[in-house]
Amino acid sequence: MATTTSASAKSFLDSIRLFGRQPKAYDLFAASPLLIWYSACLAYQWPGMLRDIAQIDLAHIAPLAALDLLSQITRFVFAALLIALMAVRRTPIKKHQSIAKRVIAFFGCYVGIGAQIMPVAQSAPWIVVLSTFLIVFGMAFAIYSLLWLGRSISIMPESRKLVTGGPYSLVRHPLYVGEQLAVVGVALQCRSVWVLAVLMLQFCCQLYRMIYEEQILTDTFPEYKAYAEQTARLIPWLY
Repeated sequence: MATTTSASAKSFLDSIRLFGRQPKAYDLFAASPLLIWYSACLAYQWPGMLRDIAQIDLAHIAPLAALDLLSQITRFVFAALLIALMAVRRTPIKKHQSIAKRVIAFFGCYVGIGAQIMPVAQSAPWIVVLSTFLIVFGMAFAIYSLLWLGRSISIMPESRKLVTGGPYSLVRHPLYVGEQLAVVGVALQCRSVWVLAVLMLQFCCQLYRMIYEEQILTDTFPEYKAYAEQTARLIPWLY
């Protein structure tokens, strides 16, 4: 009996070591919180979105209702695309091992969720229109950026493949630009000091996350330095 237990324990430890030596398996495990979160969002959003689409009357739809539906669709497509790309992404060539840098990247990715679960306040029609437009435009631009980034998507500061075309020829971090615009749109609907605090915390984390990503990309790809010198970080010709 003792021999059997010992053999089982050894087999379990060997499987853990084998898992640790499989880059793809570990990469999927590291992405699992994001995959679970966005899968849950899709499952929650899907019935309501289908209901809204079935009830729509294209001949008499109000502009705000059309924007709101576009907001739902773009968020759904973004989440679905992100799940697909995270599941098939390339294994990293190089990554930051610093726990602090990885924690900051984690918070930069997830803190913005806090704004999305806060109560929506009554707002003037123009604020609602502006908010919804920012969400739609931000998500659409993020989707465009994701399609260019493809299997090189990362959450932590990692290098997979250097992408400099499409939206990446405009700014170095177009995906973050799109996501941040959408988060600002959500924050406008809440109009709370707590949402403002969440927004500021997320932006600070994202800024450090960009810096860490640029460090690892410069270390991996010698041509990244020239690309960074010619391309703005977030706002063309300004920053």
